[in-house]
Amino acid sequence: MGALCLALLLAACREHAPAMWDPRSIEPSIPEVVAALRRGEAQVALQAIDARLLAGTAPEGCDHYRGLALADLGRSAEALAAFERELVVHPGNGRAHGMAADMLLELGRLDEARAHIEAGRLLATDFPYMVLVAGRVALQSADDALAQDAYSTYLQADRTSAQAAEAHYALSQIAARAGDPARAAEHARTSEYLERVNQYRNHYLQRLADDPADTEAALGLAMIQLDLFREVQPDPHYLALAEEALQEVLAAQPAHATALLDLGFVRSAQGRQEEALALYMQAAAADPGHAGARRNAGLAAAALGRPEEALVWFEQALSVASAPAERGRILYDLARGLEQAGRPAEALSRYRELVATAPGEARDAAERIAALGG
Repeated sequence: MGALCLALLLAACREHAPAMWDPRSIEPSIPEVVAALRRGEAQVALQAIDARLLAGTAPEGCDHYRGLALADLGRSAEALAAFERELVVHPGNGRAHGMAADMLLELGRLDEARAHIEAGRLLATDFPYMVLVAGRVALQSADDALAQDAYSTYLQADRTSAQAAEAHYALSQIAARAGDPARAAEHARTSEYLERVNQYRNHYLQRLADDPADTEAALGLAMIQLDLFREVQPDPHYLALAEEALQEVLAAQPAHATALLDLGFVRSAQGRQEEALALYMQAAAADPGHAGARRNAGLAAAALGRPEEALVWFEQALSVASAPAERGRILYDLARGLEQAGRPAEALSRYRELVATAPGEARDAAERIAALGG
């Protein structure tokens, strides 16, 4: 579509306000295409679209999904052509405007990309990717203020994907240019972390696609979801994804200590401490040398208001822990538990041991020692 045609289309959009059209409305009619795209199999998606065209069963709007597949394959010019054909049929498809802008950006046609952003932002208010593309356009236009606003807005909708990593990287560059090295470094660290997480996640997903019985990959995927829950956003969605993968592991290996421990964490994060404690106990039984399972059992018992039971688990954990940092964490939990159980002299002794052997894990131990008269 030439610049003149695009200008005419945009003028029509303003004057006649085309009805919004969401391409997702045809997804139930092309399930195999959508499934292939979600699996990252763009060539398979193209073949499925062609098969439907030959059979006469392709619904209007398939060009949108052809464009998505071609974009995934890096064929920007062909993808742009597909999105432009789609916009002739459905001028209210704001998502196609956003994708067309992205392809134009890839092809170095910045002014045309801006025009599609202008049209798309009015038609696809629920499409965060539009905001990301707007950030890319602003960044290439040397408009750091607009780019910062766009990328920050995008991160409100997506905090963990590869696109979120891109947003943090862009914000790092903007902060560096603004003379804020601390913020630049923070965004750069987050970007690197998300890049790494997504590489591992894609690796495990591919392994599971090749072999659904790959319990090691399922466990790895669960651990990534739990890491995102702890480090990025305490979203219950991550817990649900982790649980699904952990249940697959436990279906194959019911006594898998790590899977039991991680599922215990899921239950604890959900506020289901009795179930968490039971799972930690199973993990401890499955691996007699697992200090973490015993420590977590102690924490769960303490959360349930059973301090004496917690102390038993902390003592067991300390008896099998070997790494200094791990011993330090358990000593701290044990000292706090002794305080809560009304045994201050023993707590004082444990705090002193903690300061002497693992000062890096001492936290407020000096204050507690002073409070206990040490």
